[in-house]
Amino acid sequence: RLADMHADVPWSYRPIFSFLAGQNPGSIFSLAAARADVLKADRADDRVDADELPVLSMPSREEIEADYAPGGLVNRMYPTYEPRDEQIAMALEVRDALVTDTHRVIEAGTGVGKSMAYLVPFAEAARRNNITVGIATKSNNLADQLMYHELPKLAEQLDGGLSFCALKGYDHYPCLRKLERMSRSQAEITTKRDPADTLTAVAVIMAYVCQSADGDLDSLGIRWRSVNRPDFTTASRECARRLCPFFPDKCLVHGARRCAAHADIVVTNHSLLFRNVAAEGRILPPIRHWVIDEAHS
Repeated sequence: RLADMHADVPWSYRPIFSFLAGQNPGSIFSLAAARADVLKADRADDRVDADELPVLSMPSREEIEADYAPGGLVNRMYPTYEPRDEQIAMALEVRDALVTDTHRVIEAGTGVGKSMAYLVPFAEAARRNNITVGIATKSNNLADQLMYHELPKLAEQLDGGLSFCALKGYDHYPCLRKLERMSRSQAEITTKRDPADTLTAVAVIMAYVCQSADGDLDSLGIRWRSVNRPDFTTASRECARRLCPFFPDKCLVHGARRCAAHADIVVTNHSLLFRNVAAEGRILPPIRHWVIDEAHS
């Protein structure tokens, strides 16, 4: 299908897809079937609702302090790391809040390392109790910093690893119904510059959703200055929901909740967190413990 789509558009990758199609002349591609195969391989157990636990199992204060000591967990993540009293004090406050099921309002200056101060005790809480914990950030930039830098490093150093995912708004996920339409030649291409960039975007997104259960468009390196993003995304008011052949299980927008249901840590933004509150918890899975980063803003 990729080789044949919009044959009137000069596209440098077309010969590659034509060659690959020629290697499998009898094969018939189905996006729905490809999504079903990906999701079958990605099955995981949901986490426990923390409200069902009488008390959380947590590391001792001494164990938390050891994580931030020379040669400890954080030092293994960052070889040039030096212990900071303010960071350790904050991590202990976060740990105590989880143990006592109470709240904390913490103010810390620049350079303290606030993210690592809450990530370590929160990761320990999630893993030891088989629950999902949440982090709500002010901006998607900070969420990406956690998702692509801090959390992968933390997962590498924790025995048994750490699972995490991000939940963003509708326009951060590919709409499979629109993607299917864009891959067919009768679909109109609306482009800001070169229509070939739109075809490349179709190919990149198609390959990604056929290999990954969950997807965030921001991670794919697409030239959005040339490609019309709304052609590939949806919004709450235009989502077809039950009329869509991919709803709900195969859909990436609605499937993001599925990802969150079996992750140790879910990263989202303030807006989505409070929309979930307004919707009486129907948007996010039951996450009972949250860090609201930059809550003052």
